[in-house]
Amino acid sequence: MRRRQTPWPRGRRPTTVTPVWLLFACGSALFAGLTAILAKQGVRTTDSTLATALRTPVVLVGAWAMAVLSGSIRELGAVDARSLACLIASGLATGASWLCYFKALQLGDVSRVTPVDKMSTVLTVIMAVALLGEDLGALGALGLSLMPLLLQLALADGLRRGRRTAAVGTILLQLFLAICSVLSVNAEFTLDGTEPPTVSSPPSSWNISNHMALPLMLNAGIVLLVVWNRDHLRLHTRPGVVRKAILTWTITAFACAAASVVLGTIVAHDFEPEATPSVLITDFLVRLLPTSAEGLLAPTLRPHGPLACLATWFFPTFAWVSAIVCAWVAMTKPAITPSVNHEDLVALVRARGAGTLGWMLTWPGNDAWIADDKRTGFAYRAGSGVALTLGDPAAAGPEETKEAVEGFTAFAHEAGLVPALYSVHEPTMLVAREHGWTVLQVAEEAVIDLPGLAFKGKVFQDVRTALNHARREGITAEWTTWRTAPEGRRDQIRAISQAWVGEKALPEMGFTLGGLREIDDDDTRLLLAVDEGGTVHAVTSWMPVHRDGEVIGLTLDLMRRREGGWRPAIEYLIARAAQDAQGEGLEVMSLSGAPLARSGISGDLTGDGVDDVGASRFDPLLDLLASLLEPAYGFASLHSFKRKFKPRKVPMYLAVPDVVDLPAVGVAIAHAYVPDLTPAQTARFAQVLVTHD
Repeated sequence: MRRRQTPWPRGRRPTTVTPVWLLFACGSALFAGLTAILAKQGVRTTDSTLATALRTPVVLVGAWAMAVLSGSIRELGAVDARSLACLIASGLATGASWLCYFKALQLGDVSRVTPVDKMSTVLTVIMAVALLGEDLGALGALGLSLMPLLLQLALADGLRRGRRTAAVGTILLQLFLAICSVLSVNAEFTLDGTEPPTVSSPPSSWNISNHMALPLMLNAGIVLLVVWNRDHLRLHTRPGVVRKAILTWTITAFACAAASVVLGTIVAHDFEPEATPSVLITDFLVRLLPTSAEGLLAPTLRPHGPLACLATWFFPTFAWVSAIVCAWVAMTKPAITPSVNHEDLVALVRARGAGTLGWMLTWPGNDAWIADDKRTGFAYRAGSGVALTLGDPAAAGPEETKEAVEGFTAFAHEAGLVPALYSVHEPTMLVAREHGWTVLQVAEEAVIDLPGLAFKGKVFQDVRTALNHARREGITAEWTTWRTAPEGRRDQIRAISQAWVGEKALPEMGFTLGGLREIDDDDTRLLLAVDEGGTVHAVTSWMPVHRDGEVIGLTLDLMRRREGGWRPAIEYLIARAAQDAQGEGLEVMSLSGAPLARSGISGDLTGDGVDDVGASRFDPLLDLLASLLEPAYGFASLHSFKRKFKPRKVPMYLAVPDVVDLPAVGVAIAHAYVPDLTPAQTARFAQVLVTHD
């Protein structure tokens, strides 16, 4: 172990002086922030280009005034041609930056424009390395010094969720940092084998307090806070989650070490002293230690050049980042929760009803939550730290809906998950809104009221045409179920479904969009368009809608047509289903929801034109997402197709406790819809987006 040598006498240390450049840099940050705020106020009623023109003379006069007052004006004649050219180019770049910045401020919010603008910091660092050959050592050291803090923040998120594993991780991390601090101080004050200074010496006392007592107090304080709140840490992590996280980090750390050694060996001459594999390994391990341990061991290599800096600083930092990510992922995994019999939820849906999409709650792959009184329940999927519900709760009336939302919320919090109510209708949404949740529309359902329905008039011309052509073509509608259909029929349905899936850039979606697995159910009816030769031209599936123990309607799910088959087959099947359901005395028929579709009624609950939900700020993002997915799934085309039947437009919502939960909820929704996305499918989808006109 190498002792750190110090140039100052025993018991004395030089006075720490803050670098002057740092003070001016902090001042620059302060005034830059004020610039953005004041500029935003200035461009509210002023054109951005004119605002830049008005601002520039002020900066010009102020800069020349400071040059005169400081006496720097006398050095004007000594400026060489190269410096002058660079300064002129810098001024032009500044002007272009200001023009873009002011235009962005005029169009967007300060809180959104400024973070993007500050990407210049990263770009500046990159250009400094590439063009100026500057050393990244200081930046790398700063990044590594922040890693223990970021790891603690990841563990803090677990503590917030009530995870006992996070408490254990926090205590171990703080003990490790405390040990490093103690050993570092001992090594630092033991100079050349001499004894540490006595505590009675004022300078030594101050140094010991500064270097050991304060960090130890911080470590002890964090541990005491964890112990003090131990009663709130009740969640046990599922078996194997922590083990998998540790294994993943170990493999990643070994890979980083190997990469660091290989790259360092290739550019061995860019190190001082020249690097060898053994020294590179030692240097990698030393840099993994927190900065508090620098008194024990110090890095032996000084890198020069971008590749050497990459080998020295990037890979240890990446190893720390992988530890942080693994810890955060482990903390967001669902905790151990009581299991619920899936058949109990099915019985609850039949008895209480759950809206037009209620039968989706019974689909395989969903977890179930049922209240203690057995009157209400939710279907949900846990992932990414989120408990994502599927549709409205199984409940009868507004009061039971309120009880269900409150009960499920408490259950999710106890499980360390963020509750998210997805694809819910207005009654459920209003309960969430009463509790201050963030609400936005994510789909629109097409609902047909069956009493009095008649396909008459010009608006139903396409529907009547499909019915009339079916009679002439010899096409009939055949009701069946998957389990009772002949094997020949099932083979044809499989072939139609496989051909439909094969056309998509992404795999078949699930969650709220059923497939062959979901129609394998006695309660789900199939309606087939079959010609006189027994060829199935199209297939639709219809789920039951329950209320008070009775079936009061049907909901469309699967809807697929044979490639090259009879074109109006889907229109024909939907029209026949409506006629047959009407004949059975059913009340309602839902054509299901179109994801990311809106008709401008998302937030207007009172009809006064006011956005009552307050979700309009998310509409541009949702529109962008809809446009991206349209080439692959055709949600907008599907929504437009359903308008042929003149349905009621019923908004469907997403409700989350806080707006900051939306990113995690978005990830959970994406994973629920496409859980098995492969790199090849992702590349294919990207190709579709690029080539789509």
